[in-house]
Amino acid sequence: MKKNLNQATKDQSKEIIIKTVKEEKPATSKELIVLMQERYSLQPEQTTKLLIELENEDRLHFPRQEPHTPTTTKEYLLPKQAAWFWITIALATTTSIAVFTIPDTDYPLVYLRSALGIIFVLFLPGYAFIRALFPAKVPLKTSSENMDTIE
Repeated sequence: MKKNLNQATKDQSKEIIIKTVKEEKPATSKELIVLMQERYSLQPEQTTKLLIELENEDRLHFPRQEPHTPTTTKEYLLPKQAAWFWITIALATTTSIAVFTIPDTDYPLVYLRSALGIIFVLFLPGYAFIRALFPAKVPLKTSSENMDTIE
């Protein structure tokens, strides 16, 4: 049951948005925008403008979600998103220790030193560079066409 709100007046559209929020109770404005697009074929830009106007008029409010701030040192130093960083640091430290402490004549351990050195020189710089260029959460919306060109 799709209705078209593009011909409706601005006030009618606002009332429909308020009614939809009361009935459907979307948790975020993003959910409401998707809902309005599915049900009433209202473009996301139009819905966003109407939501801003409704908020400025104090007729509609969504609860603001504050970002999580770490409360302990462990939460600050060891978040799940930074695991790759700490693994890279541990591997670099292990490689440095192995290169400077294992002598050339100690044959079983020389292979470990060489393997760690190869990983350190060939893999880690590229890995760190790619992680820095392409973070898990991209602040800007990008298309797959842009990503293909860069890759």
